[in-house]
Amino acid sequence: MGEASRRARNHLFSWLCNSSDAPTAQLTEAEWNWIAQVARDYRLRPLLHLSQRSGTGPTFPQPFSEECAQSFATQQVRWLKFKAGIVRTSRALSDANVRHVFLKGTALGLSIAAEPAVRPMRDLDILIPRDRSVAARDALTGLGFQALPGDLETALDRGYQQPALIHSASGLVIELHHDLAALASIDTAALAAFVRDSAEHVSLGGHSIPVSAPCATFLHLLLHAGPKSLFDCGPLLLADVTMLIEKRADRLAELYVWAEQFGLLPTLALVLQLLERHGGATGRLGIDRAQLPSVAEALVDHAEGLLVQPAEAVHQRKMVREARDGAGRLAGIDKAFARAFMPSRTGIAATSGGRIEDRLLWLRYPHWLMKRAWQLLSGLRDRSLAGEVVRDRALADFLLDDSAPDRTH
Repeated sequence: MGEASRRARNHLFSWLCNSSDAPTAQLTEAEWNWIAQVARDYRLRPLLHLSQRSGTGPTFPQPFSEECAQSFATQQVRWLKFKAGIVRTSRALSDANVRHVFLKGTALGLSIAAEPAVRPMRDLDILIPRDRSVAARDALTGLGFQALPGDLETALDRGYQQPALIHSASGLVIELHHDLAALASIDTAALAAFVRDSAEHVSLGGHSIPVSAPCATFLHLLLHAGPKSLFDCGPLLLADVTMLIEKRADRLAELYVWAEQFGLLPTLALVLQLLERHGGATGRLGIDRAQLPSVAEALVDHAEGLLVQPAEAVHQRKMVREARDGAGRLAGIDKAFARAFMPSRTGIAATSGGRIEDRLLWLRYPHWLMKRAWQLLSGLRDRSLAGEVVRDRALADFLLDDSAPDRTH
């Protein structure tokens, strides 16, 4: 990353962290273009619009300002559809005696954000008990949702989420989760149980909606950003945790205790250091930093870069990471090829321009396959990417090691 991009990144991160001491230096056209592209890739435009509108953020160039305003208006309309869908699905699941909790984006949009539209969502993520999966799907298909192709039993045995359901008339997509991730290194089932047991309710459309509570949402964000995704989730993470700290610090008093119990202290330490670097008010959490693992500055730098990597590079990096060992040598090439060419409806739709619910979507598989093959082969030839993957491994090792008080080496 060049100096101009780094400066633009620092500005963007300080806005997302709602820093009271945000940089004031004039940005160049190239730096604004970089910020605009990251904002498009990672759903930041509605949040940036609200920041500018409230007077707490920067003054954007006119074209980007108008683009952010339009995105905000679009999300306001989308959230009307989401709210209607949330009420209908929650009522149906309650009538079927399926205990359920709406996760992350829904919880943040309904109970934390100043306006729901600042928290764009692609779909509704709902956590349910594993043994109520069939009942939940029956309840939703009764509302007109159609199950996308996929084997439910395989998902229940090996994964953490089930084949998605889509409502063809509204386009609303629902993903039912029976766990929060598929990780051998962290007891995600225990964290999922905590999310269910600590759920709180918000009123919407005359119905009481169960949503993930602030502490549970914070822990879920840590799990998703760190051990599960290795910070390829985008910089919206910084805005999400900033909102939680600013609006619900009183509900986060036991964050340290639960993060320790679920093996998330290294991720918590790194995220807090990211916030502090860019002016985030982490002191409201009341966490003694001496109790947290020490984080090397190089790891923080690397996580920053991962948060804003070009969206089209994320899958390539994952494939190369799968193929190379901790020293950057080719080791798991057979496994990498097998996973790289395993099709997903979401991936095929995104690559080929098709619709995820299209029953003939698989006819676009050759197009998707050629692009995946090119990404993997070009990535394996890229020596600089091999070095990045070595640093990815070091970051992953840190995130999954909460056994030592000092992890700077």
